[in-house]
Amino acid sequence: MIIALIILIVLGLVGYYFIIEKDILGLEKDKTEIVEVESLNINKLEEQIFSKEGIVSYNNKTVNFNSYEGKSWNLEWTEIIDKVYVYDYIYILSKDRKKLTEVDLKGNIISSNEFEEEILDVKKEEIVFLIARSEDESNIIIKILNNGEIIKNIIDGNIVVLSPKNEIDSYFISYFNFNEGAINSTIQQRLIEDDIKLWENTLVNEIAVEAFKTSSRTFILTDKNFYAFNTDGIILWKYSNFETIKDIEIDKENGKIYLLESNRLHSLEFDSTVLNIVDLDQNYNELKTYNDNILLSNNTKIDELKEEMHNIWENDEILVDYHINNGYIYIETDYNTYKGKLITGR
Repeated sequence: MIIALIILIVLGLVGYYFIIEKDILGLEKDKTEIVEVESLNINKLEEQIFSKEGIVSYNNKTVNFNSYEGKSWNLEWTEIIDKVYVYDYIYILSKDRKKLTEVDLKGNIISSNEFEEEILDVKKEEIVFLIARSEDESNIIIKILNNGEIIKNIIDGNIVVLSPKNEIDSYFISYFNFNEGAINSTIQQRLIEDDIKLWENTLVNEIAVEAFKTSSRTFILTDKNFYAFNTDGIILWKYSNFETIKDIEIDKENGKIYLLESNRLHSLEFDSTVLNIVDLDQNYNELKTYNDNILLSNNTKIDELKEEMHNIWENDEILVDYHINNGYIYIETDYNTYKGKLITGR
């Protein structure tokens, strides 16, 4: 009798914990779910880009736009489209990457410029920046000012990073060249308007591949290390405890850095403190944060990292990309584009 009574008490306490503590008290309410999933009826072309305002889809002759409110338009192009970039406007690269056309989100052509150089990449903050290469293999930065003026600067090296930051009226550039068998990467911060160099630093035998700016730090990822620079371009610290980084998320609001290897996630603070290193039970290639939650994805699923991994999306289709906007998630697969509502604690 005594043993049976003890068992009943234990079972009662366990039941109380799982039913009351976890359910009614909501200790698991922070788990994210996707509900009200629907397949969007949009004309998905060869490439698709999620933006703040809607979904841009294109092939070599057509550009489609579908806003998140349901408005859409279609733009047929007379030239072969090489690539499309989406910022506040849509930028269409054509004519063997030598013509750039600016289109607003209503489908109206705003401006068009043709260049002698081949355009390799397009960046946009207040003005448009182009990474270009001339016929003699010179590397060039082209700035298209709001008044239409075009300014070209030749760069003595192969440009890897160009990152304009309008809030500080500056842009960051990283380029590399070879010097006596060694690779030297040059990192600069320059004023957008006057193109005055504010600072410069050189890294030997490393290639800088990403740049991130906060109010007090500049973070640089190379093929070997992750650096924090101060506002004068002086290295404050570096982190090297990784092999290959697949994705990075800089959480400015909470002062945290997330570095994703295929099967390992590193969490750091802005002062270089290592908060956590989590070994993952499978490989992921993309990292995003949502309401202080960490989302990891590969080509089959989206998981949320809590104390344990929690799956929020998986089906038989190949996951291509996803985007979160105003509490909704838009998921692109190889066959469909889905819309779902994100909720926490249901």
